[in-house]
Amino acid sequence: MNPPQKIWIEFSLWLELLALCLEAGLDFTSSLSELTKSNPNSLVSQRFKKLLSHVQMGKTKQEALKEFQKEWEHPTIDTFCQTTLYGWQHGISMSALLKEEASHIRMEALFQMEKEIHKKQLKLLLPLFLLILPAVMLVMLTPLLLQLLTSSF
Repeated sequence: MNPPQKIWIEFSLWLELLALCLEAGLDFTSSLSELTKSNPNSLVSQRFKKLLSHVQMGKTKQEALKEFQKEWEHPTIDTFCQTTLYGWQHGISMSALLKEEASHIRMEALFQMEKEIHKKQLKLLLPLFLLILPAVMLVMLTPLLLQLLTSSF
């Protein structure tokens, strides 16, 4: 697994944990605060700390989330931010939205890993056909060629 995929798997885990905190009764900022305290060294944690600091400086959660989206430009983050903003505007259960988003991100990361695996499988076929197959054919056909050469004389 390459580093960008690890980040997205970790991000989906963070969303699951955030949903769990929300289900436990914490609000969004308290949940982020607790999660960033428990795992301060990851890239996702650092990004969420920035989001939390914007909220603590007096910005609304919506403004802070839009800032978060601008700082970390990626389609996955765009989808997360838009989904979260939509949930806040329409009063939808955030834990359900976050769990669904985490599942979607995880599936996308797994799909990307599968694509990379298939590409690597194709790259392995080239040495097979260029190096191993001719060597096997040489080993198999050498006795036949020797027998044909010795029987014709």
